Amino acid sequence: MFERVVEYLEGGASDGAQRFENKDVRAAVAALFFHMIFVDGEVTRQELATLKLLLTDKFHLSSEQVDHLCREGVAEEKASATLFPFTTILNRALSPKERRDLISNLQSLAYADGVLHPLESRMIGQVTRLLNLN
Repeated sequence: MFERVVEYLEGGASDGAQRFENKDVRAAVAALFFHMIFVDGEVTRQELATLKLLLTDKFHLSSEQVDHLCREGVAEEKASATLFPFTTILNRALSPKERRDLISNLQSLAYADGVLHPLESRMIGQVTRLLNLN
């Protein structure tokens, strides 16, 4: 996925437009979701349950598919030093409304443990800016 972002940024798309597959969008969303629950240094059962529910509802996935997407999301999140690769994919693939819905999902994850940590608040602001929603 990251290679596709780099290719796009380097102008590798021959027709000037880059299309991302659904699996790339799902992996980018899962990676952002996992980053949200990891950012405060404490992952609760409620956060994991909320994350899985959000992925199930958003992408209409079975329990097995969600588990697979979670493994992929964790791997993508750990492999990236920044949020930029994920938000680049989402900016290209999602409408403004879908991006606003994603921010709402991130807020749900941030509050899933009952406390909004300052790092979670900062991440919501950063993703909002990266998704061009200010």
